[in-house]
Amino acid sequence: MNPEKNTEVLTSAQELWGELLKFGVRLMQPWTMYQLIIIIALAIFCTALTRAFVPKCTKWCEGKEGIYKHLSTIMLDVHRRVSLAVYTVIALSVVSIMQIITWPSRSFFIGLSIELAVSWLVISIVASLIKMRSLRALATWVGWTIATLQITDLLEPTTHLLDSIYIDLAGDQISILTILNAILTLLALFIVARIVTRVSVRQINKIDDMTPSLKVLFSKIVQISLYT
Repeated sequence: MNPEKNTEVLTSAQELWGELLKFGVRLMQPWTMYQLIIIIALAIFCTALTRAFVPKCTKWCEGKEGIYKHLSTIMLDVHRRVSLAVYTVIALSVVSIMQIITWPSRSFFIGLSIELAVSWLVISIVASLIKMRSLRALATWVGWTIATLQITDLLEPTTHLLDSIYIDLAGDQISILTILNAILTLLALFIVARIVTRVSVRQINKIDDMTPSLKVLFSKIVQISLYT
């Protein structure tokens, strides 16, 4: 690595370190500890509340038909993430009350936790469309990492640092950020292809005039065309 690139890496690292220090200063504020205690207490309460009523909802969902069958399918699919939704609603109420009776800065980290909870909830639901467990876990962790960095204002300095670090691949120097972007693009295309495949196969199966063998044939064609 030449001196110019070394300087670029050092500058990017200093930028990231500066943002981390700013975040650290916020953590040292007097009301931070109170906010962290509130966040932990809310998380414990929401988890306990979810464990209490989710089994009843799951039991109610079993054997439903018609529109209730679709609703029950959705509920069964997201039941593990219900605690995030419950936390969001309750924490929003707490923040609203705190902003009325005290300074907005004293509920900063609670508001930050709400943004994180919503982001994690949406990412988990989207990732659930991926049936391959390892790929689903990768998509979830990548999504959570990017969302967390974005919400904490650390995404931009982190991308600058990754863009300044190069590795040699077959004689060419490629930045780590470029490699990660390529991986994320492929992952996004795979998720889109998965969704399109499901919708297309579902529409094919709804055609009454088509024989079962033709439905299977066209479904295979759709899958092959999207994944090749």
